[in-house]
Amino acid sequence: MQALHVEKEKKERRKAMLLSFLFHVATIILLMLPLLKYPDPPPGQDGILIALGNPDEGTGPIEPGGPEEPTPVEQKEEPKPEPKPKEEVKPKEKVKSTEPLVSDQELEINRKKAIEKKRKRGKRFKGKTGDGRKN
Repeated sequence: MQALHVEKEKKERRKAMLLSFLFHVATIILLMLPLLKYPDPPPGQDGILIALGNPDEGTGPIEPGGPEEPTPVEQKEEPKPEPKPKEEVKPKEKVKSTEPLVSDQELEINRKKAIEKKRKRGKRFKGKTGDGRKN
């Protein structure tokens, strides 16, 4: 029984080694594929200059940009728009309001609420503090 188990383990080990080897070889080949491409044009060369005929024959009897005088162009004067009168901008006066933003009743209500909150907080923290001591 032990012999069959050892023999089966050897076969599985060989199979695992072979699969691992093939996987790593395939991975290395895939990683090297971009290196196999030949850049066109090769680095260091900017390309090849090609001369397409004799430049003297290609110009023709009339040379562009020769001694011809440019024809004068008539310049039309555009009518200028009439200046608009400027309006004077007066600074705004600051108006002080004598009316309060909040009524006295609302102030009293807010004060009472604030006092209630303080009392509730005081009740919460009276007694033991966070470190176990009493106030």
